[in-house]
Amino acid sequence: EVVEEIRRLVPEVEVESVLTGEPCATSSNDPFVKAYADVLGKELNINPKQERSCSGHDGRYLCAIGVPIIVSRPLSGAQHSPDEWMDLESLKVFEGLYRAYIRTLQHML
Repeated sequence: EVVEEIRRLVPEVEVESVLTGEPCATSSNDPFVKAYADVLGKELNINPKQERSCSGHDGRYLCAIGVPIIVSRPLSGAQHSPDEWMDLESLKVFEGLYRAYIRTLQHML
């Protein structure tokens, strides 16, 4: 519908949809999501909240087959551009988070 609306509003522009994807959602009650939230609380004293994201990511393919998706990243910006950056101290923090989360998962599985 969006492509048709653009064509109607701007007929002199050629519009083609080259990639589409279904939205995905993971329940905040999912045990893996709860475990990650617990790790964030213990490691960073953060109480995360579930948010809607309008970004695209490959998680949508896994979500489509029932795999829970958690989207989280170090401080960064200008993704997919020549000016893309990532805060290295934040990356070190995430390394610790991921290690703690993996240890938690070992006890869950």
